Amino acid sequence: LEVTVNSVPVSITPGDTISFCGDDIQLQASPTGGNYSYNWFPSSPLSDPTISNPVASSKTSVSYIVTVTDNVTSCTGKDTVLVAALSTIDVSIDTPSVRICAGESVELTGSVSAQFVTISDITWSPAAGLSTTQGPITTASPTSAGDHVYVLTGRYNDCSETAQVTVTVIDSPVLFIAARDTICYQEQLDLTAAGDQGLSYQWNTNPEDTQQVVSMVPPVPGVFHYEVTGTNDDGCVTTAEKEVEVIAIPDIDAGENQSILEGESVEIPAEISNYASLTWVPFTGLDDPNKERPVASPAQTTMYYVHVMNAAGCEYIDSVEVEVNPRSHLRAPLAFSPNGDGKNEQFTIRAEGFENPELRIYNRWGEVVFYANTLEAIRQGWDGTYRGKKQPIGTYVWTFTGENKDAKANTSHGSISLIR
Repeated sequence: LEVTVNSVPVSITPGDTISFCGDDIQLQASPTGGNYSYNWFPSSPLSDPTISNPVASSKTSVSYIVTVTDNVTSCTGKDTVLVAALSTIDVSIDTPSVRICAGESVELTGSVSAQFVTISDITWSPAAGLSTTQGPITTASPTSAGDHVYVLTGRYNDCSETAQVTVTVIDSPVLFIAARDTICYQEQLDLTAAGDQGLSYQWNTNPEDTQQVVSMVPPVPGVFHYEVTGTNDDGCVTTAEKEVEVIAIPDIDAGENQSILEGESVEIPAEISNYASLTWVPFTGLDDPNKERPVASPAQTTMYYVHVMNAAGCEYIDSVEVEVNPRSHLRAPLAFSPNGDGKNEQFTIRAEGFENPELRIYNRWGEVVFYANTLEAIRQGWDGTYRGKKQPIGTYVWTFTGENKDAKANTSHGSISLIR
């Protein structure tokens, strides 16, 4: 006798291991049809353990066995499926919410895991400012100030979980240096750090210069570069720069005082350079008040002032006197000191506008110790000697005679002290 045992080939879809993710999963056993009966074990928590396609609603992992019986032949078959209950995906971010300065970056580190399966679909969003959107680690470099929320997502089939972190970008402090572009040499320069309030400062002028305003006198003319860094309470740093040009003082010398007779003119012997503009005042008697060396023809003795301005707008002043004497004019000093020091060595009488002049100097015994009868000799003067010998300290008397422009005789006299 030969006995043949037939079994029913049974299979379950959607597969032996499936993602549950907290959702109901419909199972499908085959074959199907009216000639078959079904028995699922365990029967709970299935919607109906006697049909081919019950719904599994367990929140825990369960291995289901289905027995399919051919009602005609009474042959049976079995299959098993594991419904892995992946109720949650664990998503976390290790990096805490952080504040960074503009231009800085921060590494964001997260982790994604789940039971029974490996989560490989891990992404960051939004993509702007991120070094990569794939994987649990990325670098955030947001470009605008404010809060930037980055979301880490883990996915498996239709399941997903998220975590987020906030990166707050602190804008760079507003900082600039308020100062003049140009100053004059030997003038004080004030530099002020301006902009946002509450910053701490560090100047490049001196390690100890941490105040908001620094002052100094630049040592020489030229262009100087200044920097200040400002740091806010978040440690964000910005730097401001300023170049200041120090303009050299003009070379200004109005020259020696001048003396002329009535109706005469003289060029003022000024030496002026390195200037932007100049003006002589008063204008009266000058041929051009804007020349370096104007010709002066004043009607009376006048003090002229030259106002010189450099490129930085700084003004410098010097003066020269033009003395106007009558056509016949005589002036003598009260003392002289022929001691060899090069100062006030000669006794000279200033005689202008005289004809036939004569100058005599007498000692206290009435002896003539000096005589001159030309204006040139009178201007050269007496050196305090007589017949090659130095005369003693004391008072000497002088007389002068000459004819003025009207041919009238003029006689003057006075005394002079000889000191050594």
